[in-house]
Amino acid sequence: MRLSLTGKNVVAVALAGLILVLSGAAQAQYREEPAGRVGGGSVIRIFEGNRFDRCSGVFLDGNDNMLRIAFNTRREYALSIPQVVVPRGQRLEIAVGAAGIGSDSADAVGNQNGRAWRMLDQRAVDLMMRFRGPIIVATNSTRFTWNLGASVEDVLVAIENCTNRAMGWR
Repeated sequence: MRLSLTGKNVVAVALAGLILVLSGAAQAQYREEPAGRVGGGSVIRIFEGNRFDRCSGVFLDGNDNMLRIAFNTRREYALSIPQVVVPRGQRLEIAVGAAGIGSDSADAVGNQNGRAWRMLDQRAVDLMMRFRGPIIVATNSTRFTWNLGASVEDVLVAIENCTNRAMGWR
């Protein structure tokens, strides 16, 4: 049997193939899946480019503003908050703190795609491990408060364990 394609059929087949390729590529780029709970939030696994990238603790405040504290496959911590307005001529800084403990401030690495974020160096992580009450995150122009329902230490342990399991580590 011989299959004959007309010009219109070739175009239709090509378009259908293109749609399948593009929809598959879009789905493979970014994906989240539930991995558990910690305190008043959830733990999720995040895949980028169809590969596991990090686990994140996700918390909402009373206005549904989302805080994410993540631990990635390179064993680095990061914190992200909703995108914020940066006054003209200023760089974006994100400070993380708790009442009576102090805070740690650093330049934000990103402020696009609806999220502002910064990496958390060891000094910031050590400070955050002492937080027991609400976590306060402040930028140049905005202040957020999240009650995690757990210590930051418990959150960090949960996301490290999630990442370790996803990587096949123990």
